[in-house]
Amino acid sequence: MSMIILDSVENINLDTNNMPIANLQSILHAKVGLHTLAVTIRKEEIDVKNGGYGPAPVMMTMGFPKNTGLINSCFNWYSITLMSYLRLIKLIYLMYENTWSTADLQVEANKKIIKKECVKYVKSIAPEIYMWRNKVAAHFAATDPSNADNLGTLEQSLMGNIDYHKPYFTAASFLWTSNNEKSQLKSWALTKNFEDLSQRFWPEHKISKI
Repeated sequence: MSMIILDSVENINLDTNNMPIANLQSILHAKVGLHTLAVTIRKEEIDVKNGGYGPAPVMMTMGFPKNTGLINSCFNWYSITLMSYLRLIKLIYLMYENTWSTADLQVEANKKIIKKECVKYVKSIAPEIYMWRNKVAAHFAATDPSNADNLGTLEQSLMGNIDYHKPYFTAASFLWTSNNEKSQLKSWALTKNFEDLSQRFWPEHKISKI
C-alpha cells in the first residue's frame, strides 16, 4: 500500500512511492510515541479508578500518592511530540502542494510560509496543547518570559500543574492567579485528547476504556 493517511479530515496523505523527504521515519516514530504515552496515563487512570491511589477520588491536586513525576513528564513529552507530529504533517502537505524538494525549505519566502501554516494548523487542532508545549513543556515560560506572559502564567509554568479530575489526569485544570493576573494556560487531558484525535490521525492505535 503506497498511501499512508496522515490526516483524514484534511485529506493529507503520504505517498511512499513519492516521498518528499528521504528516510522519513519520524512520522511513524512520533505516532508510536504518542500512543505509548497515552497507554501509560490510561493505566494510571484505571489504577485510580480501581483504588490504587487510595479510596477512589473525584479530584486530586498538587501531587499524587505515587508516580507524580512520571505523570507530569508524560504530559510534557506528549505535548512536544504532538506538536512536532502535526507540524510535520503540514510540512508534508506543503511540499506536495508546492512540489518542493528539501532544498526549497531553505528559501526565505518558503520559510515564512512553512512557519505560518504549521502554527495555524496545530492551533486549529489543539490550541491548549500548543500553549502548554510553548509555556511549560519545551521550556518554562519563566525561563524565557515574553511580553505577553502575565505573572500567573510565569509562576504556573514552574508548578508541574497536573491534577486528577475523574476520570482523567488533566493539565491546568486550576489556573494560578498572582497579583490579580490569572494564568493564561488552558486545560487539557492527555488520554481524552488522544481518543478525540484517534479517528482523524491514528485509528489503528487504541487505548483501554476508562
